Amino acid sequence: MQLPQIRFVVDSLLPQGLHILAGAAKTGKSWLLLLLSLRVAQGKPFWNLQTERGTVLLLCLEDSLNCIQQRLMDLTEEAPDNLHFATLSKS
Repeated sequence: MQLPQIRFVVDSLLPQGLHILAGAAKTGKSWLLLLLSLRVAQGKPFWNLQTERGTVLLLCLEDSLNCIQQRLMDLTEEAPDNLHFATLSKS
């Protein structure tokens, strides 16, 4: 049986699919994933690795939309249309 070739969203680092990042509190996980998501949505390199441009859904279950928006504006002047967020917070 021939298995399909693995498609990488970030070259040699992150295969296409669903991923969970876990770690100690206040270590930069949210910032890291926001930057990664932005680079994939833009199709720009991440840590000097090529990305495959695509639609991104980032589940930010511990942050508010206000917090995400502020962080995103710290990273870029214009958010791409293919970058989406979901939160548990209403603010």
